[in-house]
Amino acid sequence: MTFNSISELQNAIVDKLYIVVNEIQEKIYRILDEYMQKYYADYSPSMYDRTYQLYKSFIKSEITPAPNGWKAEVYFDYSQLNYVTGLQPSGLAVFEAALVGQHGAAGLKMMSGNTGVDIWDDPTTKLDNEHSSILKQALLEAGIPIK
Repeated sequence: MTFNSISELQNAIVDKLYIVVNEIQEKIYRILDEYMQKYYADYSPSMYDRTYQLYKSFIKSEITPAPNGWKAEVYFDYSQLNYVTGLQPSGLAVFEAALVGQHGAAGLKMMSGNTGVDIWDDPTTKLDNEHSSILKQALLEAGIPIK
């Protein structure tokens, strides 16, 4: 591929970076989703019907333009949580309990599951350990050669 200007080169790289950001966002989402599945499998409620609200608050954003590239997010939007039974915990209280592998609500009743799978520290530790290989693989798959 030949470029006639720096601008053409920059545009070609930015186009490929969209593919990279998309692939990395997908990988992060899959890893977090794996831990969410473990978290939900860790405990079976007996006094209420599971609503999966926490799981549904797990968001993968649209990929949007950013200066010199693209931006994507994977996050929990605990403001979407609305518990109307029992002690009616806030979304933040349920989210904070889940962050440390507990089922229930921080500051209210919390129950340990079988393995204490947390939905944040465990997957982010895994991502910290694998981020270089994830980035390298995404760059290579997008056709950006690296060493």
